[in-house]
Amino acid sequence: MRPNTIIPAPDAKGYVGVIKFRLRFDEPNAALGIWKSTVQPGMQLMPATARVITPFNGTTPSVTVGTNGSQDNILGAADITEAGATVVPVDTGVALAFTVATPIYARAVLTGATAGELEVTIPFTT
Repeated sequence: MRPNTIIPAPDAKGYVGVIKFRLRFDEPNAALGIWKSTVQPGMQLMPATARVITPFNGTTPSVTVGTNGSQDNILGAADITEAGATVVPVDTGVALAFTVATPIYARAVLTGATAGELEVTIPFTT
C-alpha cells in the first residue's frame, strides 16, 4: 500500500475517495506528529477507522489523528484501542469543514514500545 493514498472515484455529484495510511511504533518524530496527508478545500470527511495490525506495547500507548494543534480531532486517544485488534468507526471528523488545504497528522506517544502498527482509513466526499 502506498502511504497517503487518496483514491477518487467519480459519482453523480462529485467524488468519493479515501485517505489511508499506516503508523508504526518506530517512526521518527511520532510523538510530535507526522504529516500523513492533506485534506483539500471542500472535502467532507466520513467516519474514520483505525485498524490495529500489530498491537502497540510499552507504557500506556496513545495514538491520535487530526488537523488541529493537539492532532486529535479526527481520531482521539479514546477512539483507538492500541493494544487490541478492534476497528470502530468514529464520526468526530465529520463535523469539520475545510476551506483551505489542511494537513492531517498522526501522533503516537509510545513509552518503551518495541512493537505496534495500525492502519487509518478516512473516507471522504467532495
